[in-house]
Amino acid sequence: MKSITIPSIDTTLFTFNKGGSTLLHSALRSFLDWKGIEIHSQIKWGTNKILIVRNPIQRFYSGYSQWIDKSGLSIDKMDNKGIIEGLSYFFKGIRNREGEFKNDYHYLPQCVILKEMGLPSDIKIIQLEKLSEDIERRLLWDNPTTDPQLWDMKPRISNHFPFFLELGIYLDEWDGMVFGGMWLLSKANLNGHHRGLNSHLQSLVSNNDVKLDREIENYFQSEIIKYGYESII
Repeated sequence: MKSITIPSIDTTLFTFNKGGSTLLHSALRSFLDWKGIEIHSQIKWGTNKILIVRNPIQRFYSGYSQWIDKSGLSIDKMDNKGIIEGLSYFFKGIRNREGEFKNDYHYLPQCVILKEMGLPSDIKIIQLEKLSEDIERRLLWDNPTTDPQLWDMKPRISNHFPFFLELGIYLDEWDGMVFGGMWLLSKANLNGHHRGLNSHLQSLVSNNDVKLDREIENYFQSEIIKYGYESII
C-alpha cells in the first residue's frame, strides 16, 4: 500500500498496489513537486483521509498478470489451459492465504489489507475508475478551434478537477494544463502496463471455466458491494 501525506493541507492519500497507484502517484508527485508543495511518503494521519479503491475483480486479474511476469513467464506465450491453471492456483493461494500469497499486499483483497492495517473508519473512498474517467474527460480542450485568430494564451484544459478539491488543493490558471501533461506523460511511460489484458483474461475464464469464473465472482462479491461497484451476481 502506498500513501502521500500533504502536511500543508493536513491530507493523506492512500492507494493499493495493483490499484492504479503507479500512474496516480507519478503524476501527482510530479505536480506537487512542481508546485513546491511538501509531501511525505510515510503514513502520517491527516485530518482529511482519502482512499483510492479499484474494481476488485479487475485488480485480481491485474495481480495475476504481474505474478505471471514475476514468475518469468509470458501470458502471450501461454495457451488457454496454462492460463486457467495458473489462475486457479493464484486464486486458491489468495483465497486461502497459502504459501507466497499469505501476506503479499500486492495480491490480497483490498478489504483484507484495510482491516489488517487498521485504517480509520472516517476515511473517504474514491473509485479509481471514476477518478481516471474524470481526469481524462477534463484533459479535453475547452472550445477548440483551428482558427489562429481565435487562439489566446489562456490554458484550454479545464482547471476544475474534483479530485483536487477532495484533496483540498485549489488550482491556479495554468495548473490544469501542467497536471494534464504530467498525467499523460506518466501514462505513456507505463508502456501499456497490461492495458486491455485484464478484460481478456476475465473473458477467457468466463468462456472456458464457468466454475472458476463463478468462484472468483462470489469471493469478491462483498468487496464489490462495499466499495459501491455494480454487483455482477
